[in-house]
Amino acid sequence: MAKNYPLYWLDNFINNTLHPENLSKDSLLKICSDNTQRQIKLEVSSIKTKIKDRTFSMQKEPQLRLYINNLYRSLEVLLSQLEQYKKFKEYQDPIPIKILDNLHYEITGLCSFIDLWYPNYLHKTETSSLGKEQGYSRKFSEKIKCNLTGDQAALVLRAADDSKFLVARSMRSVFRAIVPYLSTTQRKNLSYDSLRLKAYIISDKDKEIAIKRLKLMIKKIESY
Repeated sequence: MAKNYPLYWLDNFINNTLHPENLSKDSLLKICSDNTQRQIKLEVSSIKTKIKDRTFSMQKEPQLRLYINNLYRSLEVLLSQLEQYKKFKEYQDPIPIKILDNLHYEITGLCSFIDLWYPNYLHKTETSSLGKEQGYSRKFSEKIKCNLTGDQAALVLRAADDSKFLVARSMRSVFRAIVPYLSTTQRKNLSYDSLRLKAYIISDKDKEIAIKRLKLMIKKIESY
């Protein structure tokens, strides 16, 4: 299984080693060590290499698309697992929560890697299923251009969801409903799942630009 499944180590580490039922004080100290942090980074680097090696050997497009999307969905499941673990008492202290945050960062980076290298395959699947999803069947002939980068737009949408300015079943629902109809100066087609994951990787520069844009909106409203 490990040979055909590049996420094997990561999957096993999250679902077995980090599972709250399997934790003890000694194991927690070992897990939170610098050696574990280095191992995670090495494994993530290895995963990227394995994905490239596997995809370059594939000649049939449907097979490649299925492989990429299965990997992407698997990464989403792992991210969901990490979020669930944060609810357990074993992960309420700063030190163990740090390992979850670091893993979240690395897995989000893997999602961004897939989106960067294989955007067409992800978008094809997303586009074909989008119209079939209940509540998201409207079609527009043109996308609305957003004068922000994808990361900045993701930050604004996350804030809109967290502040309940936009109300939906989940933040994913907000991104799924809005992102397919947006474009940026950098990209015409945006992946709502990829953008949602990027909302958790925030740079000070993106925060500054997003806040500046929102302040311009406030000034406009005050002038009406």
